[in-house]
Amino acid sequence: MARKRIVISIVSLLLVIAAAVFSDRAYRRHSPAAEMENQLRRDIRKGMSRAEVEAYLDRKGIENSYVEKFDKGKSLERTVIARIPDPSTGIRIVKADLQIRFTFDEAGRLSNYAVKEILTGP
Repeated sequence: MARKRIVISIVSLLLVIAAAVFSDRAYRRHSPAAEMENQLRRDIRKGMSRAEVEAYLDRKGIENSYVEKFDKGKSLERTVIARIPDPSTGIRIVKADLQIRFTFDEAGRLSNYAVKEILTGP
């Protein structure tokens, strides 16, 4: 009887782990961050000017700001940071906003961008 309980417990645990792994992979494939990366791949090209990137974000209604900052190596980092609030409604303990960082070179041309999910909550 005790052996049967152990086997059932192990099988149940394996099923829970498999479900968690499957749902995590499905979420990553269809997450808001992945969808935004796909959209940016279609619409944004390296070498675009800062004005073009900001105009694109403004057309999409995405909040953004430009930041210039010196790092320790005395070089200037030029970045547009965009934020997309979590669109879900209702009571949630943790919200998942998106942050997009567009980095520009010395000539003001887009050199890179990165999409990151920012978890916020109490």
